Amino acid sequence: MKLYAHPEVYATLLAPEPDLFQEVLRWLDLYMDGPRESVMDPCCGPATWLLPFSVYGHRVAGNDLSAVMIEESRRRLGEGAELIQGDMRALEFTGGPFDVAVNMSASVGHLPDLEAVTAHLRSVHGQLRPGGLYFMGLCVFDGDRVDEEVLELFESPPTLIPSGGMAAVRYESVRRDPATCRETIRLTLLTSSVAACPPRLDDEYELQTFRYPELLQLLEDLGGFDLMAVHAMEEEGYPDRGLHPNCGDVTLVLRRRS
Repeated sequence: MKLYAHPEVYATLLAPEPDLFQEVLRWLDLYMDGPRESVMDPCCGPATWLLPFSVYGHRVAGNDLSAVMIEESRRRLGEGAELIQGDMRALEFTGGPFDVAVNMSASVGHLPDLEAVTAHLRSVHGQLRPGGLYFMGLCVFDGDRVDEEVLELFESPPTLIPSGGMAAVRYESVRRDPATCRETIRLTLLTSSVAACPPRLDDEYELQTFRYPELLQLLEDLGGFDLMAVHAMEEEGYPDRGLHPNCGDVTLVLRRRS
């Protein structure tokens, strides 16, 4: 994803909306027993989700494959955060176990197949305390034919970049293929006077999607987690609709078993 080469722009445009962050805090009250003092992000980018938890006083830790993103996370979070450049399938934090893991941006979709997703979930499980929660974003699509209807996923308004200039980004889903379990995402970034960033950046990349029966079987075979809720991210208020065919973009709330 080309936008990943511009961590400050990414961090500015894709910071979680305040209402969504408050909703996640409400989910913590709803589904969690025990303390919520520490938060881990297995694919943290430039600390987009870790920063608001840090501001709230939580101890935070982040992992990402990109050295540039880890460097930006360190700049934003300071030296108190545990930040590791590594694979989300083999997390190597030393400061766990954590109370919460958060991966709201469907980063699990970048993994190549269900075997890789299973490895990721096992690794997250090993980093959570019993009763800890994992918020995992993904897309469930069970269509019987290719869907090429363009669906706008997110569009930011023109936004000031802290180091100078302005930028705006739009994400669209342009193709979902049930045969390959792949969704093609189109990204369009427009900038003005942003250092080292082109005035326009166009990108397309693929994410793994999930069929309902296969995802349900994966969770059952994996064990170790209870599925507490499935929040619909495309609906106002992000209601819990449960896991069912064609959920679309959802956040699974998984709680580690004792």
